[in-house]
Amino acid sequence: MVNKHLRRRLRKKAQETEQQFNWIFILIIGALILAFFAYIVLKQKAASEIKLAVTIAKQLNTILTGAKLSSGTFQDIPIPETTIRFACNDYFIGDVGQRLGNRILFAPNFVEGNRIFTWTLDWNVPFKVSSFLYVTTPFVRYVIVPSVADESQLLAKRLNSTLPAKINRELVADVDLPNVANLNDKRVRIVIIQGLPAVSAPSIPQALANVEASALVIDPAQRKVQFYEKLGAVLAPVGAPIDYLDDESLFGALFTESREEYECSMNKAYDRLNSASKIYAKKFVLISNNYVGTACEGFYKGPGLVESPEQQGNQDLLSLVALTTATPVDVQKISESVQNLINTNTKLQLNSCPLLF
Repeated sequence: MVNKHLRRRLRKKAQETEQQFNWIFILIIGALILAFFAYIVLKQKAASEIKLAVTIAKQLNTILTGAKLSSGTFQDIPIPETTIRFACNDYFIGDVGQRLGNRILFAPNFVEGNRIFTWTLDWNVPFKVSSFLYVTTPFVRYVIVPSVADESQLLAKRLNSTLPAKINRELVADVDLPNVANLNDKRVRIVIIQGLPAVSAPSIPQALANVEASALVIDPAQRKVQFYEKLGAVLAPVGAPIDYLDDESLFGALFTESREEYECSMNKAYDRLNSASKIYAKKFVLISNNYVGTACEGFYKGPGLVESPEQQGNQDLLSLVALTTATPVDVQKISESVQNLINTNTKLQLNSCPLLF
């Protein structure tokens, strides 16, 4: 009797154990099936994201190409909700990259949202060298802060009036900077116009403590800019101040958060200036052959530079070639050569000679 009862208990226990193993097996198989379908979904999602990124990259490439050809124009362009990372030579949507080629572009490190702004200006030094393309979004706010100095006030007004109307910006007195409000912008660029070196680093308004912020200090007297980046709760200078040549290159510094990317884009521009200057110099040496012995000849074909007496041509054009070949580029001397070329052009006009540009 006892053995029969024991056998019954053992059989029942074996059945319970078997059921437990069955449930464990079912759970394992279920987990594997769920994992498989999750893997399929994730792969499909990743493939869809890559496909969307490629599509947006192609569309953006068309947009940027068109913007480059439309000098002096501003465009407000809707795009699919995305994040675009810009660099000097490339831009990236997720892991999908696209080369910028010979385009000279200035933009924040990241452009987020469903709209982008493009603005194009010719870069004339003094003849047209290239077009500068500026990219931003309505989600980046530019706070322009002049000091009380007249030169600072004039530059602030010029920047504010030249920027396209849709650019998200405001003009703020320096005493009001600490009270700047948080308007839920994704990024804020503080543009302070004062002398350099700055007495102290620009401070982040308290309301913007948790906002992605950067700063640019512009010295209009020395024509220099200083980049600042946010480190924790403060703004820290990045590298040394950089000389800027004109308003077009100054706008580039305003739109570009990274000092490194700004320098890279400007170096591309100076390389283009180097090539253009060589072409102009050769062109006007050839033209001078038609004006031998006339008042026009000397404007086109001079003895060349002191350091390169074997070269012949307009000294200021040759100077631009030399200045843009050197590293680092001497922006102040480029400015002098540009002004000399403008003066020469005026004299050519007065003498009824073919103009340099």
